[in-house]
Amino acid sequence: MTIKKIGVVGVGTMGCGIVQVAAQAGYEVVLKDLSEDRNKRCMDNVAKGLGRLVQKEKISQGDADAAVKRIRNTMCMDDFGSADVVIEA
Repeated sequence: MTIKKIGVVGVGTMGCGIVQVAAQAGYEVVLKDLSEDRNKRCMDNVAKGLGRLVQKEKISQGDADAAVKRIRNTMCMDDFGSADVVIEA
């Protein structure tokens, strides 16, 4: 089985890290937490983390932008139906 899409339920510190690493590795990622605010906070933290990697010249701005585009947040569990793997963090 080829894994293309990863779902992450619970995006605290650990879940957010999983989202970032999975997106950097080229996977489509869908994330969900209890509120839109927590989802947005994770998206902001991932963008900041990728920005730091760009500043340190660990990744290119293009790679960071591509990783962010692979991430989608949702409040609907049905959106995890197409995920190949779902991680509860």
